[in-house]
Amino acid sequence: MPNTKTNPTSTLTAAMVICLSTLVSLMPSMAAAQSTALSDKQGPVLIGILTRAFGNVPMADGLTLGLTELGYDEFADFVIGTRFTSGDNAALPAVGKELLMSGADILIGIGTAATQALSQATDEKPILFLSVSDPIGASLVESFARPGGNVTGIVNDETSLDIRRFELFMSLAPHAKQILYPLDKNSEDPSRLPRLQELAKANKVELIDRHLESMDAAEQYFNTIDHEPIDGIYMTSAIENNIIGFALDSAAKHGIPAVFPASEYAADLGGLASYGSSYFESGRQLARLVQKIINGQKPANIPVEVDRFFELVVNLKAANDMGVQISPEILFKADKVIR
Repeated sequence: MPNTKTNPTSTLTAAMVICLSTLVSLMPSMAAAQSTALSDKQGPVLIGILTRAFGNVPMADGLTLGLTELGYDEFADFVIGTRFTSGDNAALPAVGKELLMSGADILIGIGTAATQALSQATDEKPILFLSVSDPIGASLVESFARPGGNVTGIVNDETSLDIRRFELFMSLAPHAKQILYPLDKNSEDPSRLPRLQELAKANKVELIDRHLESMDAAEQYFNTIDHEPIDGIYMTSAIENNIIGFALDSAAKHGIPAVFPASEYAADLGGLASYGSSYFESGRQLARLVQKIINGQKPANIPVEVDRFFELVVNLKAANDMGVQISPEILFKADKVIR
């Protein structure tokens, strides 16, 4: 999901379009328990993912591992295909409809906007979501216990994560006075900016919010970031207009402390530090919900789960390159240290 170098892709993976007539054997690990459409279908269950990302999504890799751990064989029992919109929220509805028409049996939306696009495309196909913080407010489910429609999934508690992430930032940059918060105002949770402003006020720092409405605007802004009087960057999970990619590059180039929302940004992409979910582990957790759908349960009756895997990652190599001192206390608390 956080890939900033991969060329955008707008087609399903080749595996997604495997002709079902060539895979006619019943799926051995799915055929025994219940007589349902998915468990009895010939050929693999087709799982379609819709995402705003620019390239590889770790959630898909995690989901693949999770399903194999449950006894399913990739390609024989299931095939995962992904469509990307390269940070373009406006393209999600059309791409979501294309994904539905491609024949996917189970649809997965990564993020609120992608899940809403799938929900608008169908009220019949089962839809699962990841990286959604308020599915009730987004009109995706009626309640966590009984979603009530064709949508359920895994929610992340961004309110508490913001508090802990902000504390992490202040520990990394205790002398910071002005913190940049770049965002796309059309996609960000409207309750988040006031929440972060309160956190900044409590820590006696100024939050500088910059609304970047296009990729060109984001690139231009970050190319001139050295003229901004900022002491650090606070990033949320918004990837619209490649904002998070530009933030990664600018933080490294100018030696600006930055905190990111998921472990992949620090562990794999060179960010200084992150606190939040692991996109890979979120996908792995989702496998159990996919199994329930395969076995005939309806999303309406599958409770929404809370993302259960969070970690603090510190990249010492990036810190050394940037000249940032990491305290022994932070290193002691870190779940993973990149050296």
